[in-house]
Amino acid sequence: MSVKIGVSPISWTNDDMPELGKDTTVEHCLTEGKQAGYRGFELGGKWPKDSEILTTII
Repeated sequence: MSVKIGVSPISWTNDDMPELGKDTTVEHCLTEGKQAGYRGFELGGKWPKDSEILTTII
């Protein structure tokens, strides 16, 4: 059995307190998450909702 682990963007930014991580881009989150081995991300408030846009970011 294989396991794919995802992560929440709250590790980088915060939807409830936008000033926390406000300068952190979606590209930065995805790049670091990919480097750490995560296979997916939960959507966050500043993330595009269109999957085609997300697949072109990194």
